[in-house]
Amino acid sequence: MNRCYSRVIACFLFLLIQLPLAAQADHVRIRTSTGMEPYGRISSRYWGSNNATEVWNTSYGFLPGIEAYWMMNDRVEIGAGFQWMFNRRVFRNGGVNGETFSFIPIYTATRINLMQMNGIDTYAAVRLGYALFRESPEFRDIWSTESGGALTSTTGGMYGSAAIGVKMNIFERPSTGLDFSMEAGYAFYGASGTNAVGKVYPISYQAMLVDFALDWRL
Repeated sequence: MNRCYSRVIACFLFLLIQLPLAAQADHVRIRTSTGMEPYGRISSRYWGSNNATEVWNTSYGFLPGIEAYWMMNDRVEIGAGFQWMFNRRVFRNGGVNGETFSFIPIYTATRINLMQMNGIDTYAAVRLGYALFRESPEFRDIWSTESGGALTSTTGGMYGSAAIGVKMNIFERPSTGLDFSMEAGYAFYGASGTNAVGKVYPISYQAMLVDFALDWRL
């Protein structure tokens, strides 16, 4: 892995650990999730002199992640988290198997509890942050027919998502509890690539997201 990525993630994990330590024990939620993106598409404004936008579908995606929240009150929770996206393949005419990419979003998060229905709590979740970007040499070669040739470097960009979720209590103790939660929503990832002559190509990825998680309340 790129050394810069390792340092960024290591620093973030350190801060993530400090979040529950800085709060009172009964006001922290640790959420471990298995995210899925059953549908996604990636696009770039690059092709030819007319500056057209190309859009391609992608393979099924998986994103395990972890989040920590301060439970401010019965309705609002504020925290931070990150996810690790497994490589996703680009499906396009004339494409090859190795055209893959992935994002590593690092973000702040807000959960707002909405209402309780028959023992099931509903909530809205919003996440905003930055997404590191990783790509294969074959992915960079998608731009090889452009003026300046294939991409020589890439960088990440904005990350944002919004989801509606439900959570159900599994067990409750005086000092701790465990919830099962599910979410469905939308996610946006930004990135950009540069070729040998310095031309910059914006890249965006949008996906439908579904995740399942265990929420430890401490």
